[in-house]
Amino acid sequence: MFIIVSGKGKQENGNNNKTKNKTIGEENSTMPTRRGDSTRVLEVKKTTAPSTMPDPSNLDIRVGMIVKVWPHPESEKLWCEEIDIGEKVPRVVLSGLRAHYKEEELMEAKVVVLTK
Repeated sequence: MFIIVSGKGKQENGNNNKTKNKTIGEENSTMPTRRGDSTRVLEVKKTTAPSTMPDPSNLDIRVGMIVKVWPHPESEKLWCEEIDIGEKVPRVVLSGLRAHYKEEELMEAKVVVLTK
């Protein structure tokens, strides 16, 4: 991709995109320019930052049942829950639902769990 920058401050994208591209790279020295012409061709180098988000295709959505609930020993806002999602061992999950649900309300409740 390249961007053409004219002396009047206008930008024209070389790939005919209608969006303005704010990233401008180094000037292309192989492109000839006419004398007195302030138009020059710039090459744009795209850099991508490493993604910190997990790939959604690796995640699995499962429905499970809460089989055990107990208060977190060090927090007044957290519940510890064992959730059966069809694996050999129930998963242990911490949730900040203690202010919203009582222990009896969570027991045997069906929940949606996002797993790897």
